[in-house]
Amino acid sequence: RGVIGVDVSTDSLFLVVLSALEDNVSSVYSQQISIWELASNTETPVLTEVVPAGTCQTVVRFHPLDARILITNGPSQVFFWSWENDFSCYTPHFSRRDFRQAIGQLTVSVFLPGTTQAITGTSDGAVILWDRPTGISASSSEDSRVLSAERVAVKIMRLCHHAINHLSTVSCYLVVAGNDGAVRLY
Repeated sequence: RGVIGVDVSTDSLFLVVLSALEDNVSSVYSQQISIWELASNTETPVLTEVVPAGTCQTVVRFHPLDARILITNGPSQVFFWSWENDFSCYTPHFSRRDFRQAIGQLTVSVFLPGTTQAITGTSDGAVILWDRPTGISASSSEDSRVLSAERVAVKIMRLCHHAINHLSTVSCYLVVAGNDGAVRLY
């Protein structure tokens, strides 16, 4: 089914591709994330991992300061990925009841540079702010790998009245573009 999302790490060392593979027999497709080292001459990825079954992801982004941390999202779920020699992923549980308001479908995600935070835009003009939970300490290297990807929904903020289609950062500004045709800088 092809490529769904692509990103290049800030240091230009790695390329990440989110793709969908179709099973010709059952017409069911699964998704995978592949990491390529750009300086390498090989035509195979350094790492490939299948996205958990039953989920549909549409966006993939590197963390701006640590290429070993990724975020993906689809209409209803966000995954935080960590990779050293293999992939591990963390899916934060959040409920619309946690925020006591309706939350639209998830559209796009980005990490906020210089922080442990990320945001995800929604189809109703809000952003969900994700951050690491407080008060957690890792006891083993495996735990620390999973915990480096762990995030919780901290708050939701309405930034515009229409769907958010693009999120990026430029210097210390958050760039938000939506269905209303406006580009906003925060």
